[in-house]
Amino acid sequence: MKIEKLQSIAESNTSRILAHIQQDETWAMISTYTSSYSEAENKQRLVKLKNIVRNELKLGYNQFISRWVGDGEVSDEQAIFIHNIDPKKAIELGKQFE
Repeated sequence: MKIEKLQSIAESNTSRILAHIQQDETWAMISTYTSSYSEAENKQRLVKLKNIVRNELKLGYNQFISRWVGDGEVSDEQAIFIHNIDPKKAIELGKQFE
């Protein structure tokens, strides 16, 4: 995929997230990625989180990648921005996925 296409997708996703925030909806950003799990395990956990949000809670989400720099190392982690989630449920999911 060309860089311009990736930038366009990222900008579109960021714009949609910002629109949800500006509309004062309840929302949460949750990542399943943690250093105590392998990359494969983190990806499996993300799939599980997305299935819970979409199929059990019947909510929409936007997936995104965040980049962290710490101690000279760059790390990318995938997360989801969940629209219109009950704050108590967001906390439960956060605890479930650490």
